[in-house]
Amino acid sequence: MESSSKVREVVADLEKISLFPEGGFKPLIHKIPALLRNMENAGSLFDPDVVAIGPCHHDNPDLQGMKNIKKMAAKEFCSKSEHKVSAFYLTVQKVSGQASKCYPTSIDLNDFTDMMFYDGCFLLQFIKSTADRRARSPWTDLIRRMGTTH
Repeated sequence: MESSSKVREVVADLEKISLFPEGGFKPLIHKIPALLRNMENAGSLFDPDVVAIGPCHHDNPDLQGMKNIKKMAAKEFCSKSEHKVSAFYLTVQKVSGQASKCYPTSIDLNDFTDMMFYDGCFLLQFIKSTADRRARSPWTDLIRRMGTTH
């Protein structure tokens, strides 16, 4: 089979596939089982110390200070892109309803969408900032300082 026809075949095959199965979801991202969490000296190993990603520790009062850092990261990430912030947010919003079903935790859909937008931007900007050691901005300086404090 020639290369271009194989590509068309794969593209056609993927276009038939739904990203979300019919009949709903069972949660795919689970909390740590109590058996592991209750092991001696293990409970705190599963709790984030600096930043919560996703809904499981989203409301932890000890991690609320990072919400502003996530917003800084989102601003930095979006400002370096050719796309508008609204384009990023609308992309997250399109899949947030289905994505929220991957978690056993119930959260308001608007809050979930906001959380996924900020968490996603934070992770992408963190990766980008740590990968490019030459980049200089208030955000990268902050991340580098945080990395040397632990």
